[in-house]
Amino acid sequence: KGGLLKQVLMSQSALQDEKLIDRFITLSSDLIVQANNGQVSEEAASIRALIDTCDLAAYIPPRRAIERGIVEKLDDDREKAAVRNIAETLFE
Repeated sequence: KGGLLKQVLMSQSALQDEKLIDRFITLSSDLIVQANNGQVSEEAASIRALIDTCDLAAYIPPRRAIERGIVEKLDDDREKAAVRNIAETLFE
């Protein structure tokens, strides 16, 4: 959950911007809900994918990082659209 995930991201990721990490934690929470509802695969909601995405976001804009770190790993177009929609609401 939030506090523990934040500690993991702060220690395991190159990204150190706390406000941005908080938004990625919200993204993770939303993706977990979507995975539980069968809207996206568990791969999209994985901690490993989130860490990879945060690493990328240390160097490129967050939405581009999400595209590379999560969306491109998915096969289903509906899953990709669901992740993009969540990302658009969190990272305008």
